[in-house]
Amino acid sequence: MHKFVVFTLIGVAALFSAKLAGQDSSGTIYRRPLPATWTVRSSQPPQMNVIALKNAGGAPSSPTNTWTFIQEGYWSNFGAQSGSGGSNCGSPLVGTLSCTVNLSQPITPGNLLVVLPLFYSGDIITLTGISGESITKCTSCQLLNPFAIQLDAGYTLNANGGQNQVTCYFSAATTGWQGCAVIEAHWSGSSISFDAGNASLGPCSTICAGVNLSLNGNDDFIIQSNFPFDTDPLSVSSPYNFFQGSYGYLLDATIGQGGAPIWLLPQADPATSNNAIAFTGQ
Repeated sequence: MHKFVVFTLIGVAALFSAKLAGQDSSGTIYRRPLPATWTVRSSQPPQMNVIALKNAGGAPSSPTNTWTFIQEGYWSNFGAQSGSGGSNCGSPLVGTLSCTVNLSQPITPGNLLVVLPLFYSGDIITLTGISGESITKCTSCQLLNPFAIQLDAGYTLNANGGQNQVTCYFSAATTGWQGCAVIEAHWSGSSISFDAGNASLGPCSTICAGVNLSLNGNDDFIIQSNFPFDTDPLSVSSPYNFFQGSYGYLLDATIGQGGAPIWLLPQADPATSNNAIAFTGQ
């Protein structure tokens, strides 16, 4: 907090006794500070007033940039869906080489777009690309175990946008389950970078930990996913926001918020697949 004080002195004739320099008995010239008092010579009584000006906020601060969750869509070949549905994903136990996810509104150019497919096949299957965008794969987010639910992840930091559906392309057609989630988020600052990714597989009780992320940024958007083999999660711990039945997101995460969230399951599960991805706004 800064305060500025203005003194006003009114008189017919005023002589300031403040002197900037003097000379001692040895002849040495020295400087001395201005005195704290005024010396006034006048036939009129002096009049003084004081005004204190306070700047409560200090120097003007820059606007705070934030993350905004825009939309999500999910489509699969085994009945699970969210958003506006989709098409071309095959049928239960008969997959295809792609899965089209419909979105409720066109993707905004420049936004972050994240694609999270899953597979259960008995063979290794991966995400190879998506329609309308070039993607970067998150290899640390992959869970490639043919005897569990496999997870993959891809993203574009600066979407071309304009489309209201995204087709996810796969390396092979599953003989079991397959699905794809598409998530759009907006950062109000100037740029976005990938921060961290991770994946895990293991048995869970009804209290099931997600994955830890070693964050480097201090303004992150985080997505965590949880896919039990025999059931579906009921919720995810705060401050995460639960959506689509198996995902959670966190906006404006600080560097200390990379710890694993807790998922609540209706029953114990023998092999729960988790992955997570984080992005930093600059």
